[in-house]
Amino acid sequence: MSQINFRINNEDMKVAQMISEITGISLAEIARRAFLKKLKPERVEIAFNLLKEGKCGFKKAWKISGLEYNEFLSEWTKRDAKEIIPEEAMEKHLKWALGYDIKKLMKNSE
Repeated sequence: MSQINFRINNEDMKVAQMISEITGISLAEIARRAFLKKLKPERVEIAFNLLKEGKCGFKKAWKISGLEYNEFLSEWTKRDAKEIIPEEAMEKHLKWALGYDIKKLMKNSE
């Protein structure tokens, strides 16, 4: 796990401490929840923009988005998203596939 530290003014600190006492939730947990709540919509936008630009694929966009799988699929459909595979990657994989010796997989090959 990683850690993020930040400063707040005294008035905000008093409010946060009051909320912590009333709810029984630690200050660190309150800060973590607020941070992640603010980040969530931005993560989704960034994920789909990277996908649209061909800078990441389906799986990485899903991870970046922070959404549950079914939520991601729903958002994918809503946005009519498409995975863009860079031409270089397709050429690399095609070259590998065409050069692969399938005889290695056959039982009676010599």
